[in-house]
Amino acid sequence: LNTMHLKTHLGNDCDKWKIKYSDNLHSRAKHELERITEYTRMTMGKLSRKVEDLDSLRFMMNLLKEVRDKESSIDMEINPIMDMYQMLEYYLPSGFMEKEEIDKKTVLRSNWKKLASLALTRTGELSKTQIGFKRGLVNDIAAFKVDVVQFRQDFVNNGPLVQGVPPMDAVDRLSRFKEELKIRERKYELYRGGEGLFALPHQEYPDLERTKKDVKIASQLFDLYVDVIRTINEWKLMPWVSVSTNVEEMSDMMDSYSGRCKKLPGRLREYESYAQLKREIENFQELLPLLHELSKPSIKARHWEEVMTICNTQFDVIGNPDFKLQSLIEADLVAGKDEIEEVTDGADKQLKIEQQLGETKEQWDKQEFAFQEWKDRGVFILKATPSVMEELEEAQMNLQTMLTMRHVAPFRAIAQEMLGSLSETSDTLERWVKVQMMWCALESVFTGGDIAKQMPREAKKFAKIDKDWAKIMAKASECRNVVDCCADELLRNSLPTMYSELEKCQKSLEGYLEQKQNAFP
Repeated sequence: LNTMHLKTHLGNDCDKWKIKYSDNLHSRAKHELERITEYTRMTMGKLSRKVEDLDSLRFMMNLLKEVRDKESSIDMEINPIMDMYQMLEYYLPSGFMEKEEIDKKTVLRSNWKKLASLALTRTGELSKTQIGFKRGLVNDIAAFKVDVVQFRQDFVNNGPLVQGVPPMDAVDRLSRFKEELKIRERKYELYRGGEGLFALPHQEYPDLERTKKDVKIASQLFDLYVDVIRTINEWKLMPWVSVSTNVEEMSDMMDSYSGRCKKLPGRLREYESYAQLKREIENFQELLPLLHELSKPSIKARHWEEVMTICNTQFDVIGNPDFKLQSLIEADLVAGKDEIEEVTDGADKQLKIEQQLGETKEQWDKQEFAFQEWKDRGVFILKATPSVMEELEEAQMNLQTMLTMRHVAPFRAIAQEMLGSLSETSDTLERWVKVQMMWCALESVFTGGDIAKQMPREAKKFAKIDKDWAKIMAKASECRNVVDCCADELLRNSLPTMYSELEKCQKSLEGYLEQKQNAFP
């Protein structure tokens, strides 16, 4: 067997594996070298800082403790790095490291020794200065105790919870005391850390804790007050045309504020600021339903005139995109709530009446007669008139009902005119149907046959009526609209005459038939 190719491939794979392994090993060694080198450099810089106050003293002592703790394990970090570089130097040709990396490896241990030496030196220096810092801390704590008592007294006498202080003044006071409290809290944390640093007993500051609780409680009240006032002021600048789309969101927001107000601690309810906050929320909650009603499509210019009269003010709402909600808030709508609600309720009812009138007008603007040809003569007659007459009667009853309503006033003239038109249409149609029934009954008698010959005078009279009827029906079939057809002057003027003449023809026919019947008893 020739294994030369196999050996060659295995050798190449081993070379590739060694290269890959050495690259990974070098990368790891370099990373660890960089980490310890950077830590040493940064720590030496920190150890060189001056100690001027308790914060810097605590920082330095923590840093020295960290170096001492690390010193016991530093060899376990440096030795593996040196072992990795030793392996790399043994198996790899020279030149795989850059000069900077070689320098860092060379001075790694010596730099750490310098760091340890500097830490030892700073420890000795601090042992001499700690006494002065401790004495200063004790004095600062004593002064802080006095300051906390004075701060508490100032809060009680001049804080936001003093009775009779206007809410916005209380907000300003609260802001000032919040800032001063933050300063004292920082001092508290600093001194408490110093007590731990020098193993001193921790001091208690009950006045500071009480003030902190009072500030927190006051913040609940006045933060809510600021939120409410800011929100209302923003809403005042809202264009009236946008209110209808935002009124639901406004209502939810006020309900949220009301819920927060109810959850405030009971001790806050004795303050005037709480009462004023509650009034602001309740007044706006009472205003919102009025704004909702006034933003409905049913509110027209005439209703705004009534509202202005009730509020004894003037504002330009209709067609004015610049009209702001502020004008309505300042108009004190709540004072005339009952009267305004009566106006908006009437507006809704008027809108319903207006819509009903519109539907009735639209119905009769489109309602048309149905026609059919009579006996292939080319003469048309009305068809399906009973349903039209029923709809006319129903529409008239609806209009009569509307005219009895209290809120019909703006539309009374329109309703009366429409009722008059439909009433005349109904009367005309009723007469028209009677004439048509008589014409249909007599047409076959007088347009041919023996009877027409026996009654030539009546036949001639009917022929004239028949000619007029054909003209009327031809014109009506072109118009077709129920109201327009019945409003035609020719039709209205012709129907009474035609009815009278047809009635005479009918009586003459009845007399002729009675005469014939008597001749043959």
